[in-house]
Amino acid sequence: MIIMLKQTLKIVWKERKTNLWILLELFIPFVILNCCLLFVYSFTKMYVEDPGHDIEHTYQIILDYEEEARNEEKREENNKKLFYMLELIKQHPAVESAALSIASAPNMTSYRGNGIYIDGEWAGIWQKDITPQFFDVFKIDFLKGRSFDENSLDHNVIISGMPGNSFFGNDILNVGAVYFDKDGAAKEVVGVTAPIKRSQYDVYEFAVYCKMTMDNRALPTFHELSVRVKPEADVNFEDRFFEDMKDRLEIYPYYLSKVESYQLRKKEYAEMMEYDRDLTNISIISFFLLLNIFLGIVGTFWFRVQARRQDIGLRLSLGATSRDIRREFFSETLLLLGIAAVLALVVIVNLAVLDPFFFIDFQLSANSWINIGVNALIFLATFGILALFCLLAVWYPARQAGKMQPHQLAMEN
Repeated sequence: MIIMLKQTLKIVWKERKTNLWILLELFIPFVILNCCLLFVYSFTKMYVEDPGHDIEHTYQIILDYEEEARNEEKREENNKKLFYMLELIKQHPAVESAALSIASAPNMTSYRGNGIYIDGEWAGIWQKDITPQFFDVFKIDFLKGRSFDENSLDHNVIISGMPGNSFFGNDILNVGAVYFDKDGAAKEVVGVTAPIKRSQYDVYEFAVYCKMTMDNRALPTFHELSVRVKPEADVNFEDRFFEDMKDRLEIYPYYLSKVESYQLRKKEYAEMMEYDRDLTNISIISFFLLLNIFLGIVGTFWFRVQARRQDIGLRLSLGATSRDIRREFFSETLLLLGIAAVLALVVIVNLAVLDPFFFIDFQLSANSWINIGVNALIFLATFGILALFCLLAVWYPARQAGKMQPHQLAMEN
């Protein structure tokens, strides 16, 4: 084995000018393919994770409104109308539960950011103003504590769990924990839900649920009305509900605009964020990379075989077998790939501090780059895929070289 390795190193060094081009041809695709595999891993990992909510049999009741809804002086009056409309919706025989919320429903682009102080450090959060039945509508499970009720106080909040049971390194995911908002007001945790995502395609985010109040400033125009429908009644629900409730939900300045399934929202969200397009583009890039490597290696080693016909013939005349010739070419290929992998590793490690997918606006799952084990497996998978393609590409030229007859080469010379 050592003698064979030394012989391979001598051959690689002897033809170093040609091998530099092969190294470049392997190095660049190695880096790009590694990033492509990381994307596919991260995308798949996020897609198969539990998003923390269930949108089957759920719908958004979309209200439109007149300009009067923006009247700040009538904010509380308009909010009362929205709460009254919520009660009307709950009375519909097909509705199992209904809730009001602001920037909280799944697969929506609306987002209400805020911040909290934890041990004196500022941290950004996803604030969700909701009515208590929000958890029933989207079947959000509780890990600890309880939901809101009529006895809940203004400073009571519910927080979402996070993978690893910590947030910014702080163990605040416990009932009874206290933190401070940006205005310095103390908030007490009364419940902890399962980790939550905006959509199936996103990472887990730390959310703080606040009980909706009648004087909420954003409610008149930024409300979300969501319902869960009884499974047996979820047949043509949009049309039936619209016909049944169109007149009852016409309460100035609001009126029923349409009813839309959250399943449809999920599809529209994915299309808008272009996740499917990104996955398709990455797949196409990977395919052409592998095809380019395959054809490039075939062509390169085909010409190398022709250039080394005399050396191959001499080895065959000295007793080398066709298997020895193939092994020699395979060894050269794997050695060159190994050198390219070491060079690529330097670049990949440096990419660890960057976001390699900024150009497609894709957010990696939280631990993709940090997890050394995952990245090592992706690196080995990249090496394995390229090794397989390189060996397949070299096999035919090596096989043809092993079939050469020494006397034929002597006649050619």
